[in-house]
Amino acid sequence: MRFLGKKFSSVYINFVFHIYISDILSGYRGLSRQAYDLVKWESDRYSVETEMIARLAPSQRCFEWTEFPIDTIYIDKYKGMTPIDATRLFISSIKWKLS
Repeated sequence: MRFLGKKFSSVYINFVFHIYISDILSGYRGLSRQAYDLVKWESDRYSVETEMIARLAPSQRCFEWTEFPIDTIYIDKYKGMTPIDATRLFISSIKWKLS
C-alpha cells in the first residue's frame, strides 16, 4: 500500500506541478542556498516535503535536480501517511497550485 501511495503521489505531483520526483514524501532534501531562499513553507507533518517541491516547481528551470536512491526501512507497518493525511495533502496541493 505504501509503495502504491508513493507512486501515486509522484505521478500526481508531476501532473500538477510538472516535476517528477520518485519519492515525493522523502524528507531528505539537499538545496542550494539560492533554492532554500525561495522555499517558504507553512505546512507541517507530511505536507512539508510536498510543499517544498510545489514552491520550487515554478523555478525548476533555474536549478538542477538530482535524485540519490535511499533504502526505505519500515519498522512499524502502521506508521506513515494515513488516508486523512493524504486528503489534507491533496487539498493543500490545490491551494499551492492556485497561489
